[in-house]
Amino acid sequence: MKVIANLDEHYHPYLTGSLSCSQYEGFKHVQFYLDTASTCTTLLEKDIIMLGIDWSGLNQSKWGSMTAKGPIYPFELPNVIIGLRTLDDEKKSLKQFPLKVIHLLPPDDPTSIFPVQYVFSYSLLGIDVLKKFKHWYWNLKDRELILER
Repeated sequence: MKVIANLDEHYHPYLTGSLSCSQYEGFKHVQFYLDTASTCTTLLEKDIIMLGIDWSGLNQSKWGSMTAKGPIYPFELPNVIIGLRTLDDEKKSLKQFPLKVIHLLPPDDPTSIFPVQYVFSYSLLGIDVLKKFKHWYWNLKDRELILER
């Protein structure tokens, strides 16, 4: 089984996945950067707003995460399923990765998010999912990163 991520103009790998949680029915699409520096998969403000996730009743992490801007204390969304499109012997399918919790970094002011910002924002697919793939192959010619289990 393998997952193929595209590489952007700076060769950062990204893909479109899907997410399911208790706050809505079914799966919804999310664009992710593959972030090996992120221990936990993290939804950024754009996706939180677009998915309609209400973080007001969620617990905030007791353990801060260190970022370039200093420590942050993300909200924790429990019982999430990440769906990734996979190829297995050239057969396409959706592989589900259940996670006990993912992090949310909502905006300080939800009214300050404008549609133009949506184009340039990706959430972060963290090591909690990426560690499930043992082999990583860079195909720079085709601008791909291939992950295999």
